[in-house]
Amino acid sequence: MAFTDYTSPAVDAVTGVVAPASLWNTYVRDNGRVAAPHRIALTTSDQTVNNSTTYVNVTGHGDPMALTVAANEVWLLWWMILWLSPSTPDIKFEWTFPTAGQVTADLAYLDAVNVVSHQNLSTTTSPAGDFTAAGSNNNKLLALPMHYVNGANAGTLQLRFAQFAANASNTIVRSNSTLWGVKLA
Repeated sequence: MAFTDYTSPAVDAVTGVVAPASLWNTYVRDNGRVAAPHRIALTTSDQTVNNSTTYVNVTGHGDPMALTVAANEVWLLWWMILWLSPSTPDIKFEWTFPTAGQVTADLAYLDAVNVVSHQNLSTTTSPAGDFTAAGSNNNKLLALPMHYVNGANAGTLQLRFAQFAANASNTIVRSNSTLWGVKLA
């Protein structure tokens, strides 16, 4: 039996047949080395803040919207944050991360009068961000690409949110918000 490809299961595989090292190394070992570790987090319930401008970690009672990073790792991240808040109190976001890390992110969103607003962030100072979104009484989606380069300190990159102005109205990060991440180095 000839083995030529390990990208899909062999239809005619036989129990006990061993692939030669050249094929195993090429199609299994070497592909495993380039398959990047990833992180997918999903909040499973709404998380509400009211009458507070103090940041809290986004947990959503499911996976935390966080990423544990080792020293010198590089990650490409995509945050998909579902949220709801009236225009007063509105909502703001920030990220905390280990000392000597660097966050670079780019955010485009519709403001309160449906004009596209843009914010760019590139910093080595934690917390980073204070992205302020434009609240309304409709559910909104904040899609945020981010590049993160960690320094010499292991730790956690964590999404946090708060009200922009303290108000008795609810500011909510909705269930099914997600974090998608791929380790690049």
